[in-house]
Amino acid sequence: KAKKIKVPGWKEISKIAPLDQIGHLVDFGVLKKLMPARITDLIGEPNMLRTKEELSTELMPDPTYFDVRQAVVELIGLPLGSQFVKERIDKLHYFLFFGPHGSGKTLIVRALASECDALVLELSPMTLEPKINDKKELNKMLAMTFNVAKTFPPAIIYMDEVEQIFKGKKKKKKGAGGAAGPNFTKLRKTLTKYKKKVLKKEDRVAVIASTNKPWEMNKKFIKPFAQKKFYFPFPNYATRKALFEHFMEKKGANLPDNFPVTTIAHVTEGYTGGNVIILRFSSAKPLIK
Repeated sequence: KAKKIKVPGWKEISKIAPLDQIGHLVDFGVLKKLMPARITDLIGEPNMLRTKEELSTELMPDPTYFDVRQAVVELIGLPLGSQFVKERIDKLHYFLFFGPHGSGKTLIVRALASECDALVLELSPMTLEPKINDKKELNKMLAMTFNVAKTFPPAIIYMDEVEQIFKGKKKKKKGAGGAAGPNFTKLRKTLTKYKKKVLKKEDRVAVIASTNKPWEMNKKFIKPFAQKKFYFPFPNYATRKALFEHFMEKKGANLPDNFPVTTIAHVTEGYTGGNVIILRFSSAKPLIK
């Protein structure tokens, strides 16, 4: 039975066995099985000129994928994978991944799930939409999700497109009409209560919110929710070069020694790893024959 915690929905699930709750979460589409991945699949090289760049500009240079990998392993991976580590670090459970589409946010979630052998429970707007207008059922779903995560660690609660939950107010344009979509912002207060009362320091549970539209979120709401934030940037030149070399090798392409990989890396500034894959596999004429 779920221990009594004063948050919406917890009382309603207190008499439902955790294994039965897993069955309900499967029916709801919350419990996910993701494709396996490795942390090293987020290919990236360290920025050897970072110190020089920091001295030459007032703006902090973007982290590299190497930096992101290292931070994710230290702050999320090790505590998820080891109870010993989890009990000896600060109480960190809530994280925000933000960056452009295709920059590796979901890849890292898949990698954490694979390497830590963790359950993945998804509370993205798409999953919640069927229950969004039924407050009682929605609260039960949230309560089951957090209780199963606590009962069967390690676990990852993944919230994609989180800008729909922590949305900032938009000015209405004159003449704008049409039916409004589901209002996911009503979850904000409930999730804030869960953050304060549900997860304890020893719980090997990571709540990972993700967005590629951070400008649509209200800083006032997301800042206290996410204890640590990870920026997934556009890859730098060295990383783009490594990505192209990796994808070509993976596809078995025999490149001549004078093949201009460096030129491709230069002209693809502003592309992400996901963009490169789409460019390679959706094109009628492949980049490399």
